[in-house]
Order: sequence, then C-alpha cells, then structure tokens
Amino acid sequence: MNKNKSRDLIAKAFLNQVSLMPLSKITIKSVVEATSLSRRSFYNNFNGIYDVIVYVEESIDDDIYNKIEEIDVTSIDDPVKKLIEVVPELIYAKRDQEKIMYSPNLRGVWGAYLEDKYTDLTMKTVFKNYTSTEIPKKVACHYFIQSFLYIVGIWITQPVPEKPEKFKKIFETLMKTSMIELPEL
Repeated sequence: MNKNKSRDLIAKAFLNQVSLMPLSKITIKSVVEATSLSRRSFYNNFNGIYDVIVYVEESIDDDIYNKIEEIDVTSIDDPVKKLIEVVPELIYAKRDQEKIMYSPNLRGVWGAYLEDKYTDLTMKTVFKNYTSTEIPKKVACHYFIQSFLYIVGIWITQPVPEKPEKFKKIFETLMKTSMIELPEL
C-alpha cells in the first residue's frame, strides 16, 4: 500500500475514533486495530497520535488556506465579504471531518492550529489597512479570527448544517454586527 493511502487510512480511523471517544483514550494500538495495517505501518507514517492530528489538520485545511491566500486584497473593498463568499463552500465540502475537528474532543487543538496558521495571513489581508490606535492590530486580528472560527464551529456542528448559500448571509451578519447590536436585529 502506498504511503498516502496508508496515511489516509490511519487518519480516517483516527477521526472515527475521536468522534466516539475522548482524545485521551485514543492510542496507537486502537487506531492500528481499526485499520488493516500493522503497527510498523503506523510508525512508517507517523511518530505518534499528535502527528496524525497534524496530518488531519493539514489535509482538511490546506486547500482552504491556499484559496484564501489567492485572494488579491488590493482590489477588494471588503475582504471580509470575500472570505464569506469563498470559505463556507470549502468548509461545507469537508463538513463531516470539520464537524469532528470542531467537536469538544478536538476543538482546542483545532482552534489553536487554525489561529496560529491564519494570524499572519489575516494580518496581511483583512487587517492590511488597519489603523486604529485604540486596539492593537494583533489583538483585533486574534479577536477576528476567534470570532470567525466560533461562528464556523456553531454552523458546522449542527446536526444538519445550513447549505453554504443560506449560511453566508447569517455569517456576514454575525461577523459585521457588534455583540451589543445583535439582540436588536
């Protein structure tokens, strides 16, 4: 079996297990037993469970990140609107995996990974022209990213998430409305 196929099989077994039990209960042995692979095959692909998590994170998120990176913010008046136009469809396409990543078992690890990965990109795109002296740019950026991720998490973990076209309007309203104004909508 080729390396990518083995990695994908291990990742699938890991996601299945983490959807059923706490991360702390998942072992290399339990993942290997859920596949047709040997323990040696596991170690030929990963050093441990944490490496599987990183592989899953990257395999879910790389195309989303690349698509966002392609956006030419110099020609856009509203980069938030552009993100909302592009991102939900990509997330929805991987909703089963995303739902597991946003579950309580992995939410902290997944959120930290995404926030770390997207901080520089968000600073260069959404916050490119940020000039406020009231709130430091990095603080505003982290608030933005966490809000973005929280809204996505609420949406994608619903038993049946709204289709992206319907969700985009909700998403935009939530991202552009202050918490004080929200009850008045």
